[in-house]
Amino acid sequence: MSHAIATDQREHRRLQLAPTIIRADIEQDGKRREGYLINVSLGGTFLSIADPPAKDTTTDLHMVLPWGIGECH
Repeated sequence: MSHAIATDQREHRRLQLAPTIIRADIEQDGKRREGYLINVSLGGTFLSIADPPAKDTTTDLHMVLPWGIGECH
């Protein structure tokens, strides 16, 4: 009996890292709102925020990276 071997077709291999939650602010029309980046990976992240911006709008994202890495805008 033969078995098919599944291969990972993702562009970035999924890494098992410690859970990271990063506080982030988005700025739109001169107003800042606080949220959190979760599920951070090489492929992207999830922004958890109350009242998220509308789809297809442009915002500025500000975050302070952990472990003294620095600020990112």
